[in-house]
Formats: sequence, structure tokens, C-alpha cells
Amino acid sequence: MDETAPQKGTVTQRAIERIKAMIAEGRLEPGQRLPTERDLAAQLGISRSSMREAIRALTVLGVLEARHGSGIYVTQLEAGDLLETFGVVADLSRGPRLVELLEVRRILESTATALAAARITPDRLAEVEKHLTAMNATDDPE
Repeated sequence: MDETAPQKGTVTQRAIERIKAMIAEGRLEPGQRLPTERDLAAQLGISRSSMREAIRALTVLGVLEARHGSGIYVTQLEAGDLLETFGVVADLSRGPRLVELLEVRRILESTATALAAARITPDRLAEVEKHLTAMNATDDPE
């Protein structure tokens, strides 16, 4: 992340972006424990209260997980879990925001489908075909 770039958003929003960048760059790996709130706040040059808000927000989004008595950890970042959060946001959105979310969803789902198709194994493909056959059989009004 470019440290000389103009600062946009609230301190908490910038902290969220910095933590996300640390994950994306591999400085924080899935399953890894975050530094203490105090150390991370000092590292990012923000207050502990702003750091606490950023951690809370990322926990709600499913990016971080609080383990009582153990600390805060980066989740395994499973697509299904993250999409579930996306679904909750979509359910609560109205008007133009809902349209924007649906546009994003359309992009994500088509890309996810293309990746899944490119990476599918013969065994998984056979399993999908079995489920598709079962679905079609229940649709037939005999």
C-alpha cells in the first residue's frame, strides 16, 4: 500500500483497508493470530479505539475471528462464509444500493462459476452430474 497516497475515509476505514492489505500481501495468513490490539494500533499509527472498531467490523464481515481468551485470528477466508455476509448485506439494502450489490453479485458469481468450471476434477464433475440428474428427475411431472 502506498504510504504517500492521500488519506481517504475515516481512521477506522483506513485501518480496515490496511489490515485487508496485510492479508492480501501475505503478511497475515489465514489461521494466523493478529498482533495485540495495542501493537497493531501502534504499527498502523492509530488509536486503540479506532483499531478496535476496525477489528469489530472485519469480525462481522467474517474476515477475522475473535477466540475468547486466545486473541483475534484471520479466518480461513472460505468463499461460502464471506458470501453469506454479502447475502445479509443484500437483504438489508434498498434502492440504488441494492442495484449496486446485485451488479457486484452478478460479476462475482459468473467469475466464481468460470473458476469452478476450470478447476473441477473428474470426480467432482461426476458428482455434479449426479445431482443435476436427481434435480431433473424431481422436475418431471410423471
